Parts: sequence; C-alpha cells; structure tokens
Amino acid sequence: MDKEGYKSNLNSTTINPVVTELSMSDFFEEIDHIRDAIRQIEDNIGRIETLHQRSLQEIVESETESITRQLEAYTADTRRIQTTVQLAIRSLEQQNIQLPPDNDAATRKTQTEAVKKKFMDQIRHFLQVEKTYRAQYEQRMRRQLEIANPRATEEDFQSAMNEENGGQVFAQALLRSNRSGEARSALREVQERHADIKKIEKTITELAQLFQDMATMVQEQDPVVDKIVTDAVNVRTNMGEGTQHMDKAIKSAKAARRKKWICLGITILIIVIIVAVLCGVLIPLRK
Repeated sequence: MDKEGYKSNLNSTTINPVVTELSMSDFFEEIDHIRDAIRQIEDNIGRIETLHQRSLQEIVESETESITRQLEAYTADTRRIQTTVQLAIRSLEQQNIQLPPDNDAATRKTQTEAVKKKFMDQIRHFLQVEKTYRAQYEQRMRRQLEIANPRATEEDFQSAMNEENGGQVFAQALLRSNRSGEARSALREVQERHADIKKIEKTITELAQLFQDMATMVQEQDPVVDKIVTDAVNVRTNMGEGTQHMDKAIKSAKAARRKKWICLGITILIIVIIVAVLCGVLIPLRK
C-alpha cells in the first residue's frame, strides 16, 4: 500500500462493455470479472480509509505528501474501475432486454441485478467514507484556525473554507498573532487540508452522480422488465388457450368421426332393408 507506483491488480480490459450477445458461459465469465472488479473497489476503499486516518494523524510534511499521492492514486484507480463496471452492467442489461423470456433470461437478469446491487452498495459505502473524512478534515482546519487566531469566528472559518486556497484568513491571522511559529505551521496545514477537502468534495460529487446514474438505469429498466414479465405471462396464457382450443378440436373431431360412423351404419342398414324388401317382392313373382 505504501508503494508510490501503485497499480491496480484488476485488468479492466477483461470486462467487456460492448453490447454483444454472450453465450451463457461467456455471460457467467463476465459476471465473475465484474465481481472481481467490485472486490477490487472494496479493497481500494479500505486502503483509502486507512490513508485518510494516517493523513489526519501525520505531522511530518514529507509523509503527508506521500500519503496525498497515494490517496490520489487509489481514488483515481477506484473511479476508473467504477466506470468500467458501470459500462459492463449497462451492457448486460441491454443484452437482457433483447432476450426472449425463458429460463436463461431469468437467470441472466437475476445475476445482473445481484452484481448491480453489490456495486451500488460499494458506491454508497465510498460516499459515506468520503463524507466522514471531509467532516474530520474540516474539524482539523477549525482547530488550526483557533491556533492561529484564538478569537476567530465561525464567519472566519467559513471564509477560509470558501477561499480558493483557504489561506487568506490564516495569513491575516498570522499577521495579528504573537505566536508566529504555531500560526505558520497552522497556515501550512490548513492549506493542505483545504486542498484535501476540495479533492474529497470532487470525489463525492462524482460518486453521487454515479449512484444517480445507476439508479436511473434501474428506473429505465422497469418498463422493460414489466414488458418481459407481461410477454412471459402472455406466452403462458396463449399456451393455455392453445391447449384448450386443441382439446376442443380433438373432442370435435372425435364427435364428428363418431357421427360419421353412425351415419354410415344407418345408411348400410337402410340398404340392407331395401335389399331385403326387394328380395321379398321379386322372388314370389318369379314363381
């Protein structure tokens, strides 16, 4: 974790974000890749959280700079993996829409929904981590302001937070302070914390947008899912109706054949009677 040249263990090219229909074996392989990516995200979030903790405790400038670089590397890597996973899940959902309603389609939908839920849980977790440490960084800034200027007000703190580099308020406090050594150290730290907070706010904004995009994907799929369910019901209904019609047709055919044989039997009986009558009339005449 402490290495400067950090690289992700995940090869994002193993995930296929292109909308092409996959066989079931390829589909499950894709699901496995997505799960691996989500586990990598989870691992990265844990490392980011640890680095935030160290950053709040560290007072040596060189160590602080090293921690900042590692935080930037892990955050960038996590966002890259999240983008890849988002595209992969979107691709699977688009494929699922095009499939006929059968057992394979139901399996694909269940598996896709499972990894999507896990992914959204990780986004929510990352958001919570960043919000928690943003609040702690702000508390640290507030303490540094009080060191530089014990009479600083809430307005002074908000001004420091809103400034581009967060240093103007502290520079003024430094000029007024008779504790210049502490104030200078506080000024340096508040500038670092201010930069950290801005980075965290950027990450929070991106994560919130990603979560909203994933939620929108869910909402967009609802009508499609409803249609798939409706089609499946219609198929079952039509099959049931078809079976009923077939049963009726079979019964009608049997009845028709039975009537046909009855008619044939009656016809033969009539012919026999006619022949018998004719024979009874003609034979006496010949005598």
